[in-house]
Amino acid sequence: MKNSKEIPKFKSAFPRTLLVEIEGIISNINITTKHVASRDFTIFLKGEKIEIPYRIYWEVSTLSEDTLNDIQKLILACILTRHHNGFIREENLNKLFSSDAYWTIPFIIQLTGEYVVEILEFIFENFDLLDKQNVLRFILENKSYWQKTKQRIASYWNCYYRYGKNSKKGNYVGFRLIEKIESLEVENIEF
Repeated sequence: MKNSKEIPKFKSAFPRTLLVEIEGIISNINITTKHVASRDFTIFLKGEKIEIPYRIYWEVSTLSEDTLNDIQKLILACILTRHHNGFIREENLNKLFSSDAYWTIPFIIQLTGEYVVEILEFIFENFDLLDKQNVLRFILENKSYWQKTKQRIASYWNCYYRYGKNSKKGNYVGFRLIEKIESLEVENIEF
């Protein structure tokens, strides 16, 4: 990894239990960037404070997954959902739906509160592939974060989609995602 300022941000975006895997990624791929990752958002996973970059600016053409194991590839996919390029975010989001790892959920939920409607539609269409208890556990563990995410959904709808085919809140996929997430039932969730 060439940009040493990115290393602490990368490490802080995941639970400490994944540190060995992250070190493996750092030693096996070449991450270059012209910009340092922008501000972070804070969430909690099983009580551990996690700070995920809002946006990263990594040069993806220099990344090679050939030497990474499956967990490392999943970690890399998670962090690339924070990429400044929406196409890269969507491509890597797709990889997260094949996992039931709890630590992938914040990367998916964060995208529900963003403005790219095609990504919201992808999440909505594939929601049933997610571990629902992990989604619910995350929402319950991060109530203020979830409230802020819902406010962002409403704000983006108001700014970009209020006038047009999504003018009714019920037609906007962001509000349908809120409804789907909040309709999940608690089933013996352990923190």
